[in-house]
Amino acid sequence: MAERVAGEVILEVKNISLRFGGVKALSDISFDVREREVRAIIGPNGAGKSSMLNCINGVYAPQEGSITFRGQTFGHMNSRQVAEMGVARTFQSLALFKGMSVLDNIMSGRNLRMKTNLFQQAIRNPWFGAAEREETAHREAVEKIIDFLEIQAHRKTPVGRLPYGLQKRVDLGRALAMEPQVLLLDEPMAGMNVEEKQDMSRFILDVNDEYGTTIVLIEHDMSVVMDLSDRVVVLDYGRKIGDGTPAEVRRNPDVISAYLGTGH
Repeated sequence: MAERVAGEVILEVKNISLRFGGVKALSDISFDVREREVRAIIGPNGAGKSSMLNCINGVYAPQEGSITFRGQTFGHMNSRQVAEMGVARTFQSLALFKGMSVLDNIMSGRNLRMKTNLFQQAIRNPWFGAAEREETAHREAVEKIIDFLEIQAHRKTPVGRLPYGLQKRVDLGRALAMEPQVLLLDEPMAGMNVEEKQDMSRFILDVNDEYGTTIVLIEHDMSVVMDLSDRVVVLDYGRKIGDGTPAEVRRNPDVISAYLGTGH
């Protein structure tokens, strides 16, 4: 893998703690993400990985700590605020519109970018051409994403008819349609076969390289994590037990004990 040059810190998580009743999901977690890097979060089931992403994109409100994005610090933001600031998210469980086409699913990711109101969108005549021009521009952007993800043959197909691996690709496309600065990927390769994982790995690296998108990645497949990531933060039972390059993390005795196993 060609070495990427990461930029300044774009996202900083500082002393985040999250509790659900008496259960501590996250305990005093701190790490940063640099512009244009691929930053992985790993750990066994129940380690708090998805909870961490949910704090970053405003789904959960942590009881303690702060999140700084491009110099602005927040104790908590709602999901729309986060999306408007340039953070997009895919989910481990697909939340696509199964009866809608690939094109329309990805188009739904453009909602935040649409400036015309519902009245303007409803009226199609020369006096109200703004909505039509805007929709044309959005469709062109979506078509570019469809070409980029190599799903042209399926653009009119209802998503529910596609194989699982292609549905995951559509989910990635919908997130890309938001034009994010930071893309949060929650197990983008879960349930995929080897060939599908290779394809998704290539697309993730291409998103990072061609779009310049910063990526925060949760993934269980350690070979994928080690191949894709610039830096890795390791969680275990809601605590941070490791942070560094893939090589550093691989050598960390706490990580070996908690996650990788002594045979790695």
